[in-house]
Amino acid sequence: MRSHSPRRSAGFSCALLASALFGACTPDADRPQAAPASSGSAAASAGPTNRIPIPLDVRRALGLSFVAVERRAVRETLRVPGRFELAPHARHELRASAVGRAELVKAVLEEVAVGDLLARIDAPAWRDLQTEMLALVHRGRQVEIEQATVVAMLATHEEHHEALEARIALWRARIGELEALLREGAGRASDLNDARVAWRTVEGEMAEHHEAVAEQQGRKNALLDEAKALEERRALALAHMAALQGVAVASLLEPVGSAEAARPRWEALPSIEMRAAAPGRVESWGATPGAWVEQGAHLLTVVQPDQLWFRAQAMESDLGVLREGARAELVPPRWDGISPAEKIASELRFGLRATSAERSVELLLHPRAPASWARAGVHAFAEVIVREVQREELAVPLSCILRDEGKPIFFRRDPADPDFAIREEADLGFEDGRWVELLSGVIDGEEIVLDGAFQLLLATASSMPKGGHFHPDGSFHADEH
Repeated sequence: MRSHSPRRSAGFSCALLASALFGACTPDADRPQAAPASSGSAAASAGPTNRIPIPLDVRRALGLSFVAVERRAVRETLRVPGRFELAPHARHELRASAVGRAELVKAVLEEVAVGDLLARIDAPAWRDLQTEMLALVHRGRQVEIEQATVVAMLATHEEHHEALEARIALWRARIGELEALLREGAGRASDLNDARVAWRTVEGEMAEHHEAVAEQQGRKNALLDEAKALEERRALALAHMAALQGVAVASLLEPVGSAEAARPRWEALPSIEMRAAAPGRVESWGATPGAWVEQGAHLLTVVQPDQLWFRAQAMESDLGVLREGARAELVPPRWDGISPAEKIASELRFGLRATSAERSVELLLHPRAPASWARAGVHAFAEVIVREVQREELAVPLSCILRDEGKPIFFRRDPADPDFAIREEADLGFEDGRWVELLSGVIDGEEIVLDGAFQLLLATASSMPKGGHFHPDGSFHADEH
């Protein structure tokens, strides 16, 4: 638990650092004393040093944290406040697709994956569609049987047609022979008349055959039209069922059950199953489980917490330097456990609104990657690069810089030994209220003390008058009483 007394915390920090310094610089009383060194080396070892031991226990006790030196365009960076919001596509409302009794499957705040069952609706409309589909399928099978029968009859008619043509050809040949005999005076007229009667009889059978074939062909065409109409009605009914289920039509045709008793899914489903189209978490319920709901009633809402955008407000006077598509970074406020390096890359987009009373314009920035600290409603800052430069300066957070008797100082972690911090005088450049340029004394990637730097200042201050207090900037003010 943190102490509520700053004086006690500072005193403990100084005592802890003093013990670390003492343990690091004072030999053990039980350890044999080394031979005396030369006067020059003794003076050097006894002289002041800017190296401070910060072993692990000291770092933990003081809550030391470090931030890496980085290159930033501090002079060309505009910093504007704003907050994160859920993107419009991050919220998915599930509404009843039909009238019925609703059963909600997922609880509030429960994780949801794509395809997870969210709710069931026991809807009479679904059973009506199933009944219609079964009737269409049954009639389709009947049409297939009738079509097969018509095809078989047409095949029989084709054979009968060939037989009739053969008989007609025979009688025509017979009539020709009898006419030739009569012309020669050898034949009988009665035989010719009988042959002609038989020929006309077969011709009549051929006419009746053509009528039967035409009738069967008409029946075949009618069945083809009916089959096509049934197919279209089945397609429309399946599309309606798929819309109610919120799935693709193909998924309703997949077989369900064992191979011997497999049925299409549309026939096996007893109710409407509403599934998740996107991952996320259940935000809220809009209906009571088991209640009768109307079509379009709100059942529940699923949100994707990582789908965010950042809305900020810039002053109208900054319109001259802001540009669409400018490189930007979203950075967190100063929070415990959150490093300023945990920033999110983004780019600038102008919103569609401006506020004349506040003389501000709306900025929208879309994070390119998620971050653990980014949540809907969380306030943060957008740092927009208003002008690209060829070389950026080395910079650290302004809170790393403290003052000792008016001199700006910072504490650099020793690259050769991470258990030591090195006190340095700061050669400062431009600052924007959060970052400050370091013109010398550091290189890219070096670690600078962020949290806990004030305790190190107390332990290493060149003078610390008693009977006073410290200001937030590190300066000491003596009490007058």
